[in-house]
Amino acid sequence: MKYQLLLVDDSEEFSNLVHFALQPLVDRDELSLLFARDGVEALEMIASHPGIALVVTDISMPHMDGLTLLEQINTYNPHIRSIVISGYDDMNFVRRAMNAGASDYLVKPVNLDDLLHSIMRAAARVDIVREALKARDTLKAYESELRIAHEIQQEMLPRKFPAFPEYQEFDLDGGMLPARHVGGDFYDFMMIDDSHLGFVVGDVSGKGISAALLMAQVRILIRSYCLQGYTPAETLSLVNNIIADENKQAMFATVFLGIMHIATGEIVYCNAAHLNPLLLHTDGSASECEPTRNMAVGMLSGMPYHLGQTRLLPGESIIVLTDGVTEAQDKDGVQYGLDRLVLSTRGTVGMSAHDIMMNVVEHVHRFSSQSMQIDDIGIVVVKYLGTTKNQTVHSA
Repeated sequence: MKYQLLLVDDSEEFSNLVHFALQPLVDRDELSLLFARDGVEALEMIASHPGIALVVTDISMPHMDGLTLLEQINTYNPHIRSIVISGYDDMNFVRRAMNAGASDYLVKPVNLDDLLHSIMRAAARVDIVREALKARDTLKAYESELRIAHEIQQEMLPRKFPAFPEYQEFDLDGGMLPARHVGGDFYDFMMIDDSHLGFVVGDVSGKGISAALLMAQVRILIRSYCLQGYTPAETLSLVNNIIADENKQAMFATVFLGIMHIATGEIVYCNAAHLNPLLLHTDGSASECEPTRNMAVGMLSGMPYHLGQTRLLPGESIIVLTDGVTEAQDKDGVQYGLDRLVLSTRGTVGMSAHDIMMNVVEHVHRFSSQSMQIDDIGIVVVKYLGTTKNQTVHSA
């Protein structure tokens, strides 16, 4: 690696001597030399040559002495390594020079081998600083990309609430809290036609960018097939075949996909190895949906997927969530679990879908407040309100 060195000394004879000693490094293109006669000229050189990494300076010089120059260099560019050469061997000067940022202090007459060794040591420190700055810049760029990826991922998920205010038969809400900038959990809902609401929650294996990319692909495919009229089982079967055939990373996604007939509250669903949703009943009790025992999406193509069915009565809700909720841990590593989830839903019968969701999230956060979030959290709450006498006429 090449270094640019600035020699600051008002003695032309000494400058020539140093130039001669360093000429082999210059010839090997390991070093380039610049010269200044005093501190003022040195600062001008530093300003016009941002590549200067090393400074060798005398203390006693006209216009601006070496110690003042060191202080100015440290303010201008703290990454420059400086070596002081002086006729003063007083420890007061040595201490002042080192406090001002000098890497080394050599007393005249200077042994040129000692000077060369000192320069090489300073150059090694420059390498460390350069690598640290490079790593910092790479990290900043990566963090910037992660922020952009987070914004893109959040834009892909439903963000307008209430989602379908023109429909009075149901109330719903959803959210996703990634454990990192981006995550593999996702949720979605859509009006498949004027009579059917589709809703989905999924959890992609892994974390970070790779999980987010697969999450985007799975979500888009599910939405596409649902809007074409396929059943939840047919939809997940088609998505599974596509993902499994192209799945070089051996990643997969657990998915719960439901379609509710909004006039009756009947839900047909397909659960692909996902956490069973929780049904909240009007008497305050809660129960799990019946499992459909299907394989996670993306593991093996050609697998059959089966439907399940349930029904919400007016005032009842279904909570679909990812295992980031039940597997949240307290400071002792104890998981939140299904029992605490059920307890968190007590007294929520009269609440809106949003308040039910936030009640669950707040309970989880309080439970795990003294530990780091280790998994993404995704959740959708659909509350069935039933039909009314003055039925609103919806457009397709």
